[in-house]
Order: sequence, then C-alpha cells, then structure tokens
Amino acid sequence: MSPRRIYLAFPDGALHYDCESCQALCCRGHGIAARADRELLTLLRMKPDVSRWVVRQRGSMAFLTTPHHGCWFLDAQNHCSVELTAGRAHKPSVCRAFPFNHAWALGEARVVAPHFLCPLQLKLGAAEPLHGQHARVLEDLTDSGWLEQPLDALRLAPDESPELFLQHEQQLRDSCQEQLANGRLDRCVEQLTPEAAHTLPQLAALFAWTELVPPALEPYFLALAPTWSLEHSQLPLPARRRALLLARLHVSHALAADERAPSLKLCYALWSAHKPLLELLALGPEPMPRGLLADTADGASLLAAAIADRAAQHGASTLEALEESLLPLALHERFALGQVLGHTLQSRSSSR
Repeated sequence: MSPRRIYLAFPDGALHYDCESCQALCCRGHGIAARADRELLTLLRMKPDVSRWVVRQRGSMAFLTTPHHGCWFLDAQNHCSVELTAGRAHKPSVCRAFPFNHAWALGEARVVAPHFLCPLQLKLGAAEPLHGQHARVLEDLTDSGWLEQPLDALRLAPDESPELFLQHEQQLRDSCQEQLANGRLDRCVEQLTPEAAHTLPQLAALFAWTELVPPALEPYFLALAPTWSLEHSQLPLPARRRALLLARLHVSHALAADERAPSLKLCYALWSAHKPLLELLALGPEPMPRGLLADTADGASLLAAAIADRAAQHGASTLEALEESLLPLALHERFALGQVLGHTLQSRSSSR
C-alpha cells in the first residue's frame, strides 16, 4: 500500500504535554484501542482478565473499556506500566498517538487534530524536543496503525473537493505557523481569504463582541485555528474562515470575564460551547437557510425564530435575518436562540 497523505491540523513543534501534572486524565474511563496482532497480545499476557473488557473490533483494532478511576495499566505514579515493562512499541495504539489522534478519513488521505481532553501546553521557541513535533506524531501514528482502521469520513461543503480542501487547510496552518510568534489570526485569515471579513463588525455587534483582542491571546488562536477550521469542514471556504474570526472574538470576550489564565484547553472549550452559533453566524452574507424555526415554549424566542424564517423566505441574508429577529431580544436570549438555530442547521447538514 502506498503511504497515505496525512494532514496534521496543528502547528509543528509548538504543543507539549506533561502526563504527571494532569493526573493522567486520558487514562480514566475513556477506553483504549490496541492492535489485535501485537499490542493486545501484550496486554493479555500482562492481565488475562482484560479479554472480558473488549467491546468491539474495527479492522485490526480491538477497543476496550477502562474504569473511571484509572486504566488497569496505570500505576500509582500515573505512568503506563505497559510502556515501563514491555516498551513503547507495545503500548496501546490510541495511547501512543494521544492526544494527536482525533482522525477522519478524507478520500485516501487522513486528517488529524489534537484531543483537548489533554491540557496541551503552548510552547514557542522551545529548545527541547516537544511531543507535538510533526515528525514524532507521524511516526507514532504510522507505526501504531491507528490511521489504517476504518475512520469516519470528514464532511465537506458540496462545492469543495478533498484535494482543494486539503490545499486550503494546509495554507491556513502554514500561515498560522509563520505568524505564531508575533502575528494575529485576523490578519492571517484576511490575507488568505479577504472576503471572510465581510459583515464581521455587524455580526459581532449582534452579541456585543468587541473587536479589540489582547495580543497575548493571539498565539492561542493561531495554534487552535487549524483544528477549529477542520471542525467547521462542512462550511464553504469563506464561511469557514469567517467562523475563525468570530471564534477569535467570542473566545476573547469570554476570557475577559474569566478569572482563569488562558490555555489551549480553555479556549477550545469556550469555542466548542458555541460552535453551532458560530457556524450560523459565519453564513452572514449568504442567504439565510429556511426552516430553522426553533422548538421553544418561550413566546419571544418563537416569535424571533418565526421572523428569521420569514426573512429567509424573502431571500434575506443570514445577517439581515438575524438582525431583524435577534436585536429586539435581550443579549442572553440572543445567545440561547442563536444556539438553537445553529443546532438545527448542524442537524440538517449532518443528515444530508
């Protein structure tokens, strides 16, 4: 088999993790996967009872459940006893690749993003080898066989081919990589896709998001943007890039009211909480999708949803429809209704 094309949706050599400091979160109740022809045999030799916890097999991979208090192979110091006794090559595949193993199929290619269950650290200009170096990640993914199992297909916009999608995403990642030390995500996006900034001020005003972003947050957004973009894959290119600009404003605004120090995990969580809303807003200049009436008992929300749907039937843009329907509502009501409409839009896209 010829080598697959693998796209890694994160910057090279900027991400790191420390298993001991996070108390091995990934080893507690999230299950493991092992190659049945190699790694599973090692696990069974170490603990024969593990066979009863195999829940399914997919291709060459066997998937096992693990207890919530910790994997059977996790020792008191939060170290993997498999790696300590049998060596890294016999460590379960999902564990070797984690957290760089959130993978999808895209034709014959594979696309990979980090899992943000892991409290990944952003390190710029580090002299020591980091876990997030592309060469190291590719070696783990290839040797473990993780990407050879059947994977869910990444869903794209109807007018974008896998080849064109990968080209656009690699351009974004490489641009973010170049600007990681002292750049800004908005400039990076606008250089690649100038039309992405269209209607951005009006969209931000709907939710009182300021366009002033503290410079200290930009490295986090540049590091996360390739992953965010991958998870907005169903949006057309301009909307996908506009979603990044909106995510930058939303997360920055949310962090301003949060007393915790920014981190990749926190920024990702704040983005994830409003992903449906961001995808709806990202369609700003495009026609408002029809039939997104919200299922709600709240009279004001139901009326606002009906107004948005009527505007859609008359050919209004998403921005125009949302301005007409959301501006009369209080800010918290706009967030709630926007989320519901966004969820409906996502469900409709996923069912196609």
